[in-house]
Amino acid sequence: YEADYNAFNKMIWQRGIVWDAHKNGSLSTGQSGFLPNRTSIETLLYKGKKYIYSNITHSPMATVDNDAKSCYDRIVATLALLMSNKFGAPDEFCCTVGNTLRTMQFSIRTAMGDSPKTNSHSSDTPINGVGQGGTASPTFWLLVSSTLFDCYQRKAHDMTMSDPTDSISINQWLEAIVDDSSRFTKLAADDDIHTLVCTLEQDSQEWE
Repeated sequence: YEADYNAFNKMIWQRGIVWDAHKNGSLSTGQSGFLPNRTSIETLLYKGKKYIYSNITHSPMATVDNDAKSCYDRIVATLALLMSNKFGAPDEFCCTVGNTLRTMQFSIRTAMGDSPKTNSHSSDTPINGVGQGGTASPTFWLLVSSTLFDCYQRKAHDMTMSDPTDSISINQWLEAIVDDSSRFTKLAADDDIHTLVCTLEQDSQEWE
């Protein structure tokens, strides 16, 4: 990407859209990647805390870890831009990024130099992805994954943790760092493993 174009994207998406959505509380709390004031260490601690809670309460629990392979290359740009618009990105900025991705020319670079022939997006041979190394790409994945998490939480089973008096409870479905996510399912202490397996299969299908 050209340096000024990358700087433009960083200013608009990372410094503008993400911070505004974070302040408004419209992003899923399950995604820690690229969120302001969140780190991978916190996510690790949250995950370990769930195992400790399950052990103390003797409640059956299961975890499924997913890695969204080549997530930046698989993002449908039009969908990511529509989500950006939903989170407050102006139409003009979305059109600028969309037109850039649509008209980019791709060549293969090797030790022998760049290929003389290029490839570009078309309706017959669409090229998905928002670009490795683009400063807007992390935000696109944040918005896409946050929306996916919200959809998942409406149908899947959660993991509920509460204090001994049941006066404070927390409901959580998953924890993620960028494209690495962990989904949690916990049942009551008197449920058997078969019930847990069936519940886990159902939740996994919802995620798929």
